[in-house]
Amino acid sequence: MKNWWLIAVMIVVAAGVIFLARSPEDSWIMEDGTWVKHGHPMSDPKGESVVLYEPIGGTTISSPLVLKGEALGTWFFEASFPIELRDSNGVVIAQTVAQAKEDWMTEEFVSFEATLVFDKPDSETGALLLKKDNPSDDPERDATEVVNVKF
Repeated sequence: MKNWWLIAVMIVVAAGVIFLARSPEDSWIMEDGTWVKHGHPMSDPKGESVVLYEPIGGTTISSPLVLKGEALGTWFFEASFPIELRDSNGVVIAQTVAQAKEDWMTEEFVSFEATLVFDKPDSETGALLLKKDNPSDDPERDATEVVNVKF
């Protein structure tokens, strides 16, 4: 096996070609502790399906709360998906639906908006739960993104 180095060079060249042939939208980079793809912030490049632009996690919220963001079209059913606001004890204090602002029948990101009206709870913290709409009730198709908030 005199030409082992030739095989090694061919493997390195092939890997380089594959790396350079990737489109920029296949790239993930870390910016300020957040994964970013297509300009969309993601906490996990392998599974994040919802991007919430307003409110930002950890911020203080009040009623009425307007939520703005993007979700994969697969999260919507009939152009909406459910949202819950819970206090720190897990008690649901408000519910609404996110409405798609554009064609939702896609696997790409779709802009959405929602408004939550609620009374301030006794707890100082809580969470927004953005839930993938699952009309089949199949547990394998359930997904929830949690955003921590302050009251």
